Amino acid sequence: MKIIIKFSKVGSMKFIGHLDLMRYFQKCFRRANVPIAMSKGFSPHQILSFASPLGVGVTSEGDYLDAMLDTEDESYINKLKEDLNEVLNDEIRVVEIRRVADEVKSSMSLLCACDYVIGLKDVKVNEENKVLLNKDFIKAKLKCYLSQPEILVTKKTKKSTKEINIKDYIYTITESVSALSEYTGLSYDNILESTSDSKAVIALRVTAGSSINIKPELIMEDFVKFLNIEYSNLEYQIHRLNMYRDKNFKKGELHTLNTEIICDPVAIYEY
Repeated sequence: MKIIIKFSKVGSMKFIGHLDLMRYFQKCFRRANVPIAMSKGFSPHQILSFASPLGVGVTSEGDYLDAMLDTEDESYINKLKEDLNEVLNDEIRVVEIRRVADEVKSSMSLLCACDYVIGLKDVKVNEENKVLLNKDFIKAKLKCYLSQPEILVTKKTKKSTKEINIKDYIYTITESVSALSEYTGLSYDNILESTSDSKAVIALRVTAGSSINIKPELIMEDFVKFLNIEYSNLEYQIHRLNMYRDKNFKKGELHTLNTEIICDPVAIYEY
Protein backbone atom coordinates (compact mmCIF):
# COMPACT_ATOMS: atom_id res chain seq x y z
CA MET A 1 0.00 0.00 0.00
CA LYS A 2 1.37 3.37 -1.02
CA ILE A 3 0.78 6.35 1.26
CA ILE A 4 1.56 10.06 1.29
CA ILE A 5 2.36 11.63 4.65
CA LYS A 6 1.90 15.37 5.15
CA PHE A 7 4.02 16.71 8.00
CA SER A 8 5.17 19.94 9.62
CA LYS A 9 8.68 20.92 10.67
CA VAL A 10 9.25 23.93 12.91
CA GLY A 11 11.40 25.25 15.75
CA SER A 12 14.96 24.01 16.18
CA MET A 13 14.28 21.12 13.77
CA LYS A 14 14.63 23.64 10.92
CA PHE A 15 18.39 23.24 11.37
CA ILE A 16 18.24 19.51 10.55
CA GLY A 17 19.42 18.81 6.98
CA HIS A 18 17.62 16.63 4.45
CA LEU A 19 19.71 13.46 4.95
CA ASP A 20 19.42 13.69 8.74
CA LEU A 21 15.66 14.17 8.39
CA MET A 22 15.50 11.04 6.23
CA ARG A 23 17.38 9.05 8.89
CA TYR A 24 15.14 10.49 11.61
CA PHE A 25 11.99 9.29 9.87
CA GLN A 26 13.55 5.87 9.23
CA LYS A 27 14.24 5.50 12.96
CA CYS A 28 10.73 6.71 13.85
CA PHE A 29 9.18 4.14 11.51
CA ARG A 30 11.15 1.43 13.32
CA ARG A 31 10.26 2.74 16.78
CA ALA A 32 6.55 2.85 15.85
CA ASN A 33 6.76 -0.70 14.41
CA VAL A 34 5.45 0.50 11.05
CA PRO A 35 5.26 -2.36 8.49
CA ILE A 36 7.17 -0.36 5.90
CA ALA A 37 8.21 -2.10 2.68
CA MET A 38 11.91 -2.70 2.08
CA SER A 39 13.88 -2.65 -1.14
CA LYS A 40 15.33 -5.89 -2.50
CA GLY A 41 18.98 -6.81 -2.77
CA PHE A 42 22.03 -7.15 -0.53
CA SER A 43 21.46 -3.84 1.27
CA PRO A 44 17.68 -3.43 1.77
CA HIS A 45 16.38 -0.02 2.86
CA GLN A 46 12.99 1.49 3.62
CA ILE A 47 11.04 2.58 0.53
CA LEU A 48 10.36 6.25 1.15
CA SER A 49 11.08 9.59 -0.53
CA PHE A 50 10.44 13.28 0.06
CA ALA A 51 8.60 15.55 -2.38
CA SER A 52 11.27 18.25 -2.16
CA PRO A 53 14.15 18.68 0.31
CA LEU A 54 13.64 21.60 2.66
CA GLY A 55 16.56 24.00 2.97
CA VAL A 56 18.34 24.27 6.30
CA GLY A 57 16.72 27.02 8.36
CA VAL A 58 13.39 26.81 6.51
CA THR A 59 10.27 25.74 8.42
CA SER A 60 7.18 24.09 6.97
CA GLU A 61 3.60 23.08 7.68
CA GLY A 62 3.09 21.35 4.32
CA ASP A 63 5.86 18.92 3.42
CA TYR A 64 5.23 15.46 1.97
CA LEU A 65 6.76 12.02 2.29
CA ASP A 66 5.93 9.00 0.10
CA ALA A 67 6.18 5.53 1.63
CA MET A 68 5.25 1.94 0.78
CA LEU A 69 3.71 -0.29 3.46
CA ASP A 70 3.62 -4.09 3.67
CA THR A 71 -0.10 -4.08 4.39
CA GLU A 72 -3.32 -3.45 2.47
CA ASP A 73 -5.38 -2.61 5.57
CA GLU A 74 -6.63 0.98 5.03
CA SER A 75 -7.92 1.19 8.61
CA TYR A 76 -4.28 1.08 9.72
CA ILE A 77 -3.72 4.60 8.33
CA ASN A 78 -5.61 6.26 11.21
CA LYS A 79 -3.58 4.30 13.76
CA LEU A 80 -0.36 5.08 11.88
CA LYS A 81 -0.78 8.83 12.39
CA GLU A 82 -1.16 8.35 16.15
CA ASP A 83 1.73 5.90 16.34
CA LEU A 84 4.11 8.19 14.46
CA ASN A 85 3.20 11.30 16.45
CA GLU A 86 3.91 9.36 19.65
CA VAL A 87 7.54 8.77 18.63
CA LEU A 88 8.14 12.06 16.76
CA ASN A 89 9.21 15.12 18.73
CA ASP A 90 6.98 18.17 19.19
CA GLU A 91 8.64 20.08 16.32
CA ILE A 92 7.92 17.49 13.63
CA ARG A 93 4.30 16.35 13.49
CA VAL A 94 2.29 14.23 11.07
CA VAL A 95 -0.63 16.35 9.85
CA GLU A 96 -2.39 13.86 7.59
CA ILE A 97 -1.89 10.51 5.87
CA ARG A 98 -3.64 9.38 2.71
CA ARG A 99 -3.52 6.26 0.58
CA VAL A 100 -2.83 6.61 -3.15
CA ALA A 101 -2.77 4.06 -5.94
CA ASP A 102 0.50 2.11 -6.17
CA GLU A 103 1.00 3.24 -9.77
CA VAL A 104 0.89 6.96 -8.89
CA LYS A 105 4.21 8.66 -9.63
CA SER A 106 6.35 9.96 -6.78
CA SER A 107 5.51 13.34 -5.29
CA MET A 108 8.96 14.55 -6.30
CA SER A 109 8.26 13.91 -10.00
CA LEU A 110 4.78 15.50 -9.84
CA LEU A 111 5.72 18.64 -7.89
CA CYS A 112 4.89 21.86 -9.78
CA ALA A 113 4.53 24.68 -7.22
CA CYS A 114 4.96 25.68 -3.58
CA ASP A 115 3.42 28.31 -1.32
CA TYR A 116 5.59 30.24 1.12
CA VAL A 117 5.38 33.04 3.64
CA ILE A 118 8.52 35.06 4.38
CA GLY A 119 8.76 36.95 7.66
CA LEU A 120 11.12 39.59 9.04
CA LYS A 121 12.62 38.42 12.33
CA ASP A 122 11.71 40.64 15.27
CA VAL A 123 15.32 40.92 16.45
CA LYS A 124 16.41 42.05 12.97
CA VAL A 125 13.99 44.98 12.59
CA ASN A 126 15.81 48.28 12.15
CA GLU A 127 15.12 51.81 10.91
CA GLU A 128 15.79 50.84 7.29
CA ASN A 129 13.78 47.64 6.98
CA LYS A 130 10.85 48.31 9.35
CA VAL A 131 8.94 49.72 6.36
CA LEU A 132 8.61 46.10 5.18
CA LEU A 133 6.04 45.56 7.92
CA ASN A 134 3.75 48.22 6.44
CA LYS A 135 1.16 46.18 4.50
CA ASP A 136 -0.12 49.08 2.41
CA PHE A 137 3.43 49.98 1.40
CA ILE A 138 4.27 46.37 0.47
CA LYS A 139 1.03 45.95 -1.49
CA ALA A 140 1.75 49.07 -3.58
CA LYS A 141 5.39 48.14 -4.18
CA LEU A 142 4.52 44.55 -5.16
CA LYS A 143 2.23 45.94 -7.85
CA CYS A 144 5.17 47.91 -9.28
CA TYR A 145 7.55 44.98 -8.89
CA LEU A 146 5.29 42.53 -10.72
CA SER A 147 4.55 45.04 -13.50
CA GLN A 148 8.17 44.88 -14.68
CA PRO A 149 8.55 43.32 -18.15
CA GLU A 150 11.22 41.00 -16.71
CA ILE A 151 12.32 39.94 -13.25
CA LEU A 152 15.97 39.00 -13.57
CA VAL A 153 17.78 37.21 -10.75
CA THR A 154 21.17 35.57 -10.48
CA LYS A 155 20.84 31.84 -9.85
CA LYS A 156 23.84 29.97 -8.50
CA THR A 157 24.41 26.26 -8.98
CA LYS A 158 27.31 24.00 -8.05
CA LYS A 159 28.80 24.41 -11.53
CA SER A 160 27.85 27.91 -12.66
CA THR A 161 26.13 31.22 -12.06
CA LYS A 162 23.59 32.55 -14.52
CA GLU A 163 20.98 35.27 -14.81
CA ILE A 164 17.42 34.09 -15.46
CA ASN A 165 14.04 35.73 -15.93
CA ILE A 166 11.73 34.28 -13.27
CA LYS A 167 8.60 36.33 -14.01
CA ASP A 168 6.82 33.42 -15.73
CA TYR A 169 7.55 31.19 -12.75
CA ILE A 170 5.81 33.43 -10.20
CA TYR A 171 2.11 32.67 -9.75
CA THR A 172 1.52 35.47 -7.28
CA ILE A 173 3.16 37.52 -4.52
CA THR A 174 0.95 39.10 -1.88
CA GLU A 175 1.44 41.21 1.23
CA SER A 176 -0.04 38.64 3.64
CA VAL A 177 -1.05 35.00 4.08
CA SER A 178 -4.72 36.02 4.08
CA ALA A 179 -4.25 37.73 0.69
CA LEU A 180 -2.54 34.58 -0.66
CA SER A 181 -5.45 32.55 0.69
CA GLU A 182 -7.89 34.76 -1.25
CA TYR A 183 -5.87 34.16 -4.43
CA THR A 184 -5.57 30.38 -4.03
CA GLY A 185 -8.96 29.74 -2.44
CA LEU A 186 -7.21 27.64 0.23
CA SER A 187 -6.84 28.09 3.96
CA TYR A 188 -3.48 27.85 5.73
CA ASP A 189 -2.71 27.03 9.35
CA ASN A 190 0.29 29.38 9.18
CA ILE A 191 2.12 27.73 12.06
CA LEU A 192 4.82 30.38 11.60
CA GLU A 193 2.65 32.91 13.46
CA SER A 194 2.72 30.85 16.64
CA THR A 195 6.16 29.25 16.44
CA SER A 196 8.48 32.01 15.24
CA ASP A 197 9.56 35.44 16.44
CA SER A 198 8.95 37.05 13.04
CA LYS A 199 6.25 38.97 11.21
CA ALA A 200 5.10 38.17 7.67
CA VAL A 201 6.33 40.47 4.89
CA ILE A 202 5.18 38.61 1.76
CA ALA A 203 3.39 35.38 0.86
CA LEU A 204 3.86 33.79 -2.55
CA ARG A 205 3.34 30.84 -4.86
CA VAL A 206 6.22 29.91 -7.17
CA THR A 207 7.12 27.16 -9.59
CA ALA A 208 8.93 24.20 -8.04
CA GLY A 209 10.10 20.80 -9.20
CA SER A 210 12.91 18.95 -10.91
CA SER A 211 12.81 21.07 -14.11
CA ILE A 212 12.53 24.53 -12.60
CA ASN A 213 12.81 25.21 -8.89
CA ILE A 214 12.50 28.84 -7.80
CA LYS A 215 13.81 29.45 -4.31
CA PRO A 216 11.75 31.99 -2.33
CA GLU A 217 14.89 33.64 -0.96
CA LEU A 218 15.85 34.62 -4.52
CA ILE A 219 12.61 36.55 -4.90
CA MET A 220 12.84 38.10 -1.44
CA GLU A 221 16.39 39.29 -2.09
CA ASP A 222 15.45 40.78 -5.45
CA PHE A 223 12.33 42.48 -4.07
CA VAL A 224 14.19 44.00 -1.10
CA LYS A 225 16.89 45.32 -3.45
CA PHE A 226 14.11 46.68 -5.70
CA LEU A 227 13.08 48.75 -2.66
CA ASN A 228 16.69 49.95 -2.24
CA ILE A 229 16.99 48.22 1.13
CA GLU A 230 20.09 46.30 2.11
CA TYR A 231 19.42 42.55 2.11
CA SER A 232 20.69 39.87 4.51
CA ASN A 233 19.22 36.38 4.44
CA LEU A 234 19.73 36.12 8.21
CA GLU A 235 17.03 38.75 8.74
CA TYR A 236 14.22 36.63 7.27
CA GLN A 237 12.39 33.42 8.15
CA ILE A 238 11.03 31.34 5.27
CA HIS A 239 8.06 29.06 5.96
CA ARG A 240 6.58 26.62 3.45
CA LEU A 241 2.78 26.52 3.51
CA ASN A 242 1.98 23.78 1.01
CA MET A 243 3.15 21.89 -2.09
CA TYR A 244 1.27 21.12 -5.31
CA ARG A 245 1.11 18.81 -8.30
CA ASP A 246 -0.17 19.78 -11.76
CA LYS A 247 -3.54 18.28 -12.72
CA ASN A 248 -2.47 18.78 -16.35
CA PHE A 249 0.83 16.97 -15.80
CA LYS A 250 2.48 15.44 -18.86
CA LYS A 251 5.90 13.83 -18.79
CA GLY A 252 8.59 16.11 -20.24
CA GLU A 253 6.38 19.24 -20.20
CA LEU A 254 6.65 22.26 -17.90
CA HIS A 255 3.38 24.13 -17.40
CA THR A 256 3.09 27.66 -15.97
CA LEU A 257 0.40 30.34 -16.11
CA ASN A 258 1.82 31.51 -19.44
CA THR A 259 2.26 28.23 -21.32
CA GLU A 260 -0.20 26.89 -23.90
CA ILE A 261 -1.30 24.26 -21.39
CA ILE A 262 -1.81 26.14 -18.13
CA CYS A 263 -0.63 24.62 -14.86
CA ASP A 264 -3.55 23.68 -12.63
CA PRO A 265 -2.10 23.18 -9.12
CA VAL A 266 -3.74 20.89 -6.57
CA ALA A 267 -2.33 19.71 -3.22
CA ILE A 268 0.03 16.79 -3.81
CA TYR A 269 -2.09 14.25 -1.95
CA GLU A 270 -5.35 15.24 -3.70
CA TYR A 271 -6.29 12.40 -6.09
